[in-house]
Amino acid sequence: MKLYKFLSSFGIVRLLADGAIHPSYSETYHELNAAIVFQGKSFDAICKEIVAMEAIDQEVSTIENQSDIPATVIVIEI
Repeated sequence: MKLYKFLSSFGIVRLLADGAIHPSYSETYHELNAAIVFQGKSFDAICKEIVAMEAIDQEVSTIENQSDIPATVIVIEI
């Protein structure tokens, strides 16, 4: 991700990953998503999420009875 962040500052990631945007997105969303996703700060956020997921995974694995944890699932359809 750090390499992607560096390359994104030159626009290289966006040029090479044009096909990475899901084809079901309309052209408007395709451009918007590409403009946001391929920024350096997006790759920073991904790195932070990965680190956070590891910490959360460790914390959750220490919980003995997970069926007592209330959960709400929110689904957004586009």
